[in-house]
Parts: sequence; C-alpha cells; structure tokens
Amino acid sequence: MIKKLDDNALTIDRPLHIIYNGPLFDATDISLLIHATFYFVDNDNDALQIYNALKKNKDEAEMPKRYI
Repeated sequence: MIKKLDDNALTIDRPLHIIYNGPLFDATDISLLIHATFYFVDNDNDALQIYNALKKNKDEAEMPKRYI
C-alpha cells in the first residue's frame, strides 16, 4: 500500500483516507500548522469508525485495534 523511497518520499498505490485529530493553529493558502494524530486508512468502514469515535471524543477503545 505505502512504499517509502530513498529520498523520504512516500508512494501510495491505492485510495487512502487520511484522518487527523488535533487543533488547527494556523492556515494559509499553502500551509497548515497543526498538532495532530494522523490515521492512514485504506478501508472505508474503518475510516468511518475512527472518524465517528474522534468526533464523539471517544477513547481509542472504540477504534479498530490495528490503527491505534
């Protein structure tokens, strides 16, 4: 799914959901400044489960274990 290249670039060979949880400190047209936890998920159901748990401020016990 994700391959790391020698120059620290990542390649992704299928659709991927990127979910973050954390405050947004600043945003411009070309940058974001956030302090966040990121979840990279390739399964629609798992992405929705993580999103809903974060939205409701649930703890990690309600998330799929492989993403904790």
